[in-house]
Amino acid sequence: MEAFEESAAIEVELEARLLEVDAALARIDAGTYGVCRICGEKIEGARLEANPSAPTCIAHREG
Repeated sequence: MEAFEESAAIEVELEARLLEVDAALARIDAGTYGVCRICGEKIEGARLEANPSAPTCIAHREG
């Protein structure tokens, strides 16, 4: 049962990551990739290198 729970948790994490990537691709299509969705400023290059799907700048990062 523990292996199943671990697999389910991994699946949930992967699904969440896929949603983040899909959202980043949509921002690319919209021409807003690399722009913080909260303040409208450019997202720092280091942040995008660490997390290419980041929707916000470091100041507005979530969690």
